[in-house]
Amino acid sequence: MKFGEINGFLLFGGGQLMREFEKFLEERKHQCKVFTSERYMDSGDTVCYGDINSLESFIELGKDGWVGIGFGEDFEFTQETIDAFGGRLVDFMGIPLPRYRGGAHWTWAILNAEKEWGSCIQLITPEMKQGVFDNGKIVSRRVFKFDDYKTPQDLIDKVCEEGMAQLKLFVHELGKGKDFTVTEIDESKSEYYPRLNTEKDGKIDWTWNVQDIHRFICAFDKPYKGAWAWFDNGGHGLIKVHLRDCSSIVDGIHPYTSGLVVQRTEEGIYVNAPMGRLLIKDYSEEVNVGDRMY
Repeated sequence: MKFGEINGFLLFGGGQLMREFEKFLEERKHQCKVFTSERYMDSGDTVCYGDINSLESFIELGKDGWVGIGFGEDFEFTQETIDAFGGRLVDFMGIPLPRYRGGAHWTWAILNAEKEWGSCIQLITPEMKQGVFDNGKIVSRRVFKFDDYKTPQDLIDKVCEEGMAQLKLFVHELGKGKDFTVTEIDESKSEYYPRLNTEKDGKIDWTWNVQDIHRFICAFDKPYKGAWAWFDNGGHGLIKVHLRDCSSIVDGIHPYTSGLVVQRTEEGIYVNAPMGRLLIKDYSEEVNVGDRMY
């Protein structure tokens, strides 16, 4: 597939990688414009609150030879809009398609102790719905590993680093008029993980073993608010506490003590869990020795 002459880059969606890519394009003197939705809105962006397919200023850029690149956008595109761009509408997916379709990619990756990762640039189709379904052919694929990480932010930073390298190469290849080989998604390898909400889904189960609780707390760490539990505030009622920055020690601690705050130091609080103990350095409420988390 050839994209033809590119007169500018239209970015839509939001997030850390899109902002870094936007800065790169501007530094290279490429024409660049951003369309976003309310949840991603930053000063200076063109915000689309309704149907982007009816936004004439967006369609005209496609007719004028611009290429559109999506980053977690909320928009869905009609075939007419795709045709107006001559098929030059693509989506950057920071996941190893077809694995990890859906949402909450970084949380699920940590829960699964994932090491193998990747990112794709795929053609947008009318059937694609962000966070639910994607079926576009792959234009560019990059494969890499998650070698050393603790929090979702660590994974986001790694994907941004690898994604920038992939996008820079993509821009270079567009400028050279490359004839891209597009590949179908192998549906036999598909995996889907739904979006998560920390306040609803980040509840700790204190019957899990210490390693599973440790991994769960890490999975809801920065940039998110943190996994959470209720604790008995010295018999004065239950209070919700968010927990981040966690490490674990595996030993023979009995499950009966699970959730019990047994020590408090300058480093943080030590909380027992089945077969071990957690050191938690970041907690949202005042917690004392003898309090128990539920």
